Amino acid sequence: MTEPRPALGELAARLVDLDDESLLDIVRARLFRESVEELPRLGRDEDPADILIDLAEFLRERDYAWTPLTDACARLADVWVDPYRVRARPGPVGELHYLCARIGAVKARHGIAEVIRRADLRGILLPAGEDLQLRALRCLTGLLAQVSRDEREEFLPLFTEALGVPQHLPIALTALVTFDPEGRDRYVARVEESWPMHLDKVLAHLERNVALLQAGVETQVPQR
Repeated sequence: MTEPRPALGELAARLVDLDDESLLDIVRARLFRESVEELPRLGRDEDPADILIDLAEFLRERDYAWTPLTDACARLADVWVDPYRVRARPGPVGELHYLCARIGAVKARHGIAEVIRRADLRGILLPAGEDLQLRALRCLTGLLAQVSRDEREEFLPLFTEALGVPQHLPIALTALVTFDPEGRDRYVARVEESWPMHLDKVLAHLERNVALLQAGVETQVPQR
């Protein structure tokens, strides 16, 4: 018989007072789908990050910022960039990036950007078939909506480079037009020159995608 799943309040009480290294070990183990005493076993249709996202939201609703979790995720993002390790086990990396985006781990942006930047990680697929670098682009875009415009400018060349990959066009162009609206015509012209066969499809959804991302930018408090 399956044991009842502990309530979020009970789980939070186990974790919030842990030291940084202990929490880091728990997050790492969970993302690798390993059992940890402090967390319930993974459910059949549950992703590893789900319980951590639920806990962060539970605490946020009670005006508690679980900073050690965001810091732990940022630390992992900084070290999970080695191409040999990432290629061997891309799943935990993709799950980490998703977790970072969902809990607002803005300090992870540089580590996530490094995964996007690396040519030797091009074409790596996650277990469900999603491109790892596309996942990273999506997650980075969401995190950059939570920082100041000056901080976003550092990443504009990365999104510009991503325009060179057809699968990355929609999210890259959306990010560029949202974060650097003055450069819109230049970015669209680049897509038209490089990928004319994809232009109409990308532009068909651009306004809606930009509006959605812009709403996130306007409602977030910039963080440093």
